[in-house]
Order: sequence, then C-alpha cells, then structure tokens
Amino acid sequence: MNKNIFLIDKDTKENLGNIDFIPKREDRMIITRSWKRLEYKVKCIVHCPDENGVIVFVELSDNYYDKIIENIKWK
Repeated sequence: MNKNIFLIDKDTKENLGNIDFIPKREDRMIITRSWKRLEYKVKCIVHCPDENGVIVFVELSDNYYDKIIENIKWK
C-alpha cells in the first residue's frame, strides 16, 4: 500500500512537494525552491487514512545546517 506524503508550508499553505518518508517532529529538511536552498523544520504530522496519505506541516527556518553542509569537505 503506497502512501502519499505531502510536504506543506504551514504559513503559506503551499504544497512543497511529496517526500518518500515520514519525518519526526522538529526534524529539519533542506529543500531547493526556485534555485534557492531553504531549510524547514517539521511542526506537525497528520495521518489521513481516508485518503491513504500523510500531511507533513513545516515552517521556514534559518539556514543554520545548510551553511554547515556547504562547508563539508567530501572526499
């Protein structure tokens, strides 16, 4: 059984896309939107069994971890 997992910006009510996992509350995600890397924090997860889906509400956060990731020296 496939579940649809929708990522929704809590403030703008915009669908940011689908993801293939269910994150935990307070997890952070870096998403590329319009050539910008934006960091979001998970605020709420709502299971919708009637639609066989999950809605993950996120809020825009400061790019703290994105800046750290940019400076990693990958070998």
